Amino acid sequence: MTVIVLILLALGAFLYAWLAHRKTGPDTQMAVVAAVEEFASQMEAENDRMVEMIAALRHKLDGYEVQKEREIYTLKNELTKLQTQVAEMIEPKTDETAIVSNPPKDELPEFLQPKYKEVAERLLRGDDAHAIMMELNVGYGEVDLVKGLLQSRRMHS
Repeated sequence: MTVIVLILLALGAFLYAWLAHRKTGPDTQMAVVAAVEEFASQMEAENDRMVEMIAALRHKLDGYEVQKEREIYTLKNELTKLQTQVAEMIEPKTDETAIVSNPPKDELPEFLQPKYKEVAERLLRGDDAHAIMMELNVGYGEVDLVKGLLQSRRMHS
């Protein structure tokens, strides 16, 4: 587009100079040459400004594109997490992850620390062992130990 504008302006300057040359003498020809040179320098400056504006626009568009790609990546990660959570919620609970009988709280085994009582209560509710580990900051071995104690207590009762 810039090239077309420059060509049209150059053609206009040429026609102006040609018409001025036909009507006047040599002194006016020098004035026309000076006017054409002035016009050419103005066009060069305008072209430089256009190039700078295009470069700035490209820079803004690139920054916007990078920002949107980051947002899309974040949203994809969130979507994947949510899909995983939905899949875990939909899965039927197996005997390993859920203990069928719900003994009253006073029948829960005496644990050394209160956080193990919370682990037992959550296992009895049927919560996922991985979720319990992450939320209560306990290891898999601790959750497995509590699960084993609850199952052995259920077998003995």
